[in-house]
Amino acid sequence: MVQRNGIVVIGAGLTGMSVAMMLARRGLPVLVVERDRREAFGRREGYPALRAGAAHARRPHQLMAGARDVLRRSLPDVAKRVYELGARDVIEYPGASQAAFMSLRRALLERAMLECADGLPTLTLRFGERVLGLSCADGTVQGVRTAGGVLPARLVVDATGIRTRLGTPYLGMRSYLYYTSRPVRLTAEGFAATRGAVSLRAEPELEEGGHVRLFLHDPPFASILVALRGEGQPPEQRVVEETYRAVLSSRRLGTPLRGVEPLAPIQDFGYLRSRIRLSPTSQVHGLHQVGDALAALNPLTSRGAGLGLIQAELLAEAVARDVDDFAAQQEVMASAYHEWVAPHWAMGVVQAFLRPGAEPPAEAADLVATARRRWRRIRELRQAWHGDQGALLKDHRKTVLEVLALQAPPAVLDSLPERTNP
Repeated sequence: MVQRNGIVVIGAGLTGMSVAMMLARRGLPVLVVERDRREAFGRREGYPALRAGAAHARRPHQLMAGARDVLRRSLPDVAKRVYELGARDVIEYPGASQAAFMSLRRALLERAMLECADGLPTLTLRFGERVLGLSCADGTVQGVRTAGGVLPARLVVDATGIRTRLGTPYLGMRSYLYYTSRPVRLTAEGFAATRGAVSLRAEPELEEGGHVRLFLHDPPFASILVALRGEGQPPEQRVVEETYRAVLSSRRLGTPLRGVEPLAPIQDFGYLRSRIRLSPTSQVHGLHQVGDALAALNPLTSRGAGLGLIQAELLAEAVARDVDDFAAQQEVMASAYHEWVAPHWAMGVVQAFLRPGAEPPAEAADLVATARRRWRRIRELRQAWHGDQGALLKDHRKTVLEVLALQAPPAVLDSLPERTNP
């Protein structure tokens, strides 16, 4: 049982386990409470059963370079173990020069975390226990309510993801893209044909209906991703199945997909949804919200897990400095929200949630306008890199790559030129 001066983390997903382990490594008593059973986590051999508490548990995961750096820096034993289990550093596309991602199935990272958690004496894990709410007095957290009673706590971290029922209201948006995926196993020859890339796109004619690609994990696992335009209602199942058949017969993906073995039926996910807390800090003293509980990004941007790791590291450092200085902790998390979370959320909105000419809700208008300006700069610089100015723009290219890989906050793009000279 956690002591009254302990910390309770709600949720044993990637962000929750990260912050819990980072705190426990500093000698702080931490209890993690998770609704799903222990056996739902960390299966190495294949794809696990669907988890009630994590909608994306069976879908593609990758850690951008910045998140990978957090893992190496703050949880080096986990980083070492996940590489041993099959995670790999990858390039974005065949022929690229920079390894911008760590590619893996979520199950591998969960397995590595749970194995390494066994060596932390101040960390306690409780699976199969649903949290019902908080126990508060005068606006201050006293504990966490579960079916078995109240778990006393001086600090609570909400890492329950997009289904959280705690905290302040949020702004939600629905995309016009309907997202489905299917896990597959490639042959050794097929995996080698990807030339070390994290993903391969299908032919352009397939992409007219949305987003289509083959996403590579740890060998030999991969996923086929399809995001179709729903036009206000889900596409017919016939359309979804025809699109997957077209992917399997794609000329560009022919060699990697030769001999492919589907591991599960097509998994309908529904319309892409995004949400963000309009206030970066909780109104309850002693409650922090991190990861998808604070802001859920467009999953096609592959930045959600990475931003969760960045928040986990910053929060762990702030709490370790003084577990009772909640105001200082809130200041750190508010800064992370404004520098990292909100800008990348807005970039995701621009990428997949707004049709050309569409406008966002008024509450997010300024964020989205800034994101649009930054994406315009990125596109202009990319065009210039392939022209006569390529050598002159080397430093700008490095800046853009660092932002996209979560190694620098998006605000650094504001110092880049609005337009390149002819």
